[in-house]
Amino acid sequence: MGLGKSLLSRYAWWKLQARPELIEPHWSAQDYWRSYAAHIPGEAFLAYAPTAWKALTFSGLERGRYRAFFFNPSDRSEVPLGRVEADSSGTWKAPEFPIIRDWVVVLDQRG
Repeated sequence: MGLGKSLLSRYAWWKLQARPELIEPHWSAQDYWRSYAAHIPGEAFLAYAPTAWKALTFSGLERGRYRAFFFNPSDRSEVPLGRVEADSSGTWKAPEFPIIRDWVVVLDQRG
């Protein structure tokens, strides 16, 4: 199984909706080396951070607790972040990445 497929096959990936506004910093036409975000309604928020060195801030999150983890797309390893919850404005700041490399930040709504 492919590395990315091993993560996406856990979710209804065909329902992915691009949601760049969910994270800061995020990509733009002028700076496409920034992070990309997507949402699978009722399942997960995902953010791909290419060559990540700066923590991401999520906004517009739904109320509730999430199981959060960093996913390493090179070897399928995960760094658990435990249960997290957005503040009253729907914002959550992820911790710093363990090392500078590509990461996927996952907020699993299914707990």
